[in-house]
Amino acid sequence: MSAHNLRLTPSVGDTIQGFAQGYLSSNAEHMTIMRPSGSGNAHAAKSYAQKVLKKLGEYGVSSKQVTIVPYEAHTYGDQAPIRLVYSAISASTEACGKWEDDMLAGNWDNKQYANFGCATQSNLANQIANPLDLVRPRGQMPVDAGRRSTAIGSYQANGAEL
Repeated sequence: MSAHNLRLTPSVGDTIQGFAQGYLSSNAEHMTIMRPSGSGNAHAAKSYAQKVLKKLGEYGVSSKQVTIVPYEAHTYGDQAPIRLVYSAISASTEACGKWEDDMLAGNWDNKQYANFGCATQSNLANQIANPLDLVRPRGQMPVDAGRRSTAIGSYQANGAEL
């Protein structure tokens, strides 16, 4: 981003859209827009960061989820970039397939071998959509009144009494 070009080009818009889609599908809770400070384009970057924030909003990222912070960029001259950052977690296990010992030959005490349960744990980790669900519960979603009415009507129509 130069100090004189404050226009969001279509390719920059596409990049922001891709980043927003990745953010929304990652279950991350917060995003940061890092704007340069101390560079030749620092003043222009303030305005540009607001345009990026607005564009993120167009793609479904709430401004409440985004913070704009400066970073020291005096070494970039007047070409310091604006950076978009978010952190997401994923569930994973260590790689399976470490078969250092012969399972059958040396296991006279009937102890668990090194990879015991690894495939099951790896499979479970791959099925978890949001690993934060393992740490804390999600908030309640609003009630779907239409679906509730359909379910109760179906229950009553099949002869059940409430």
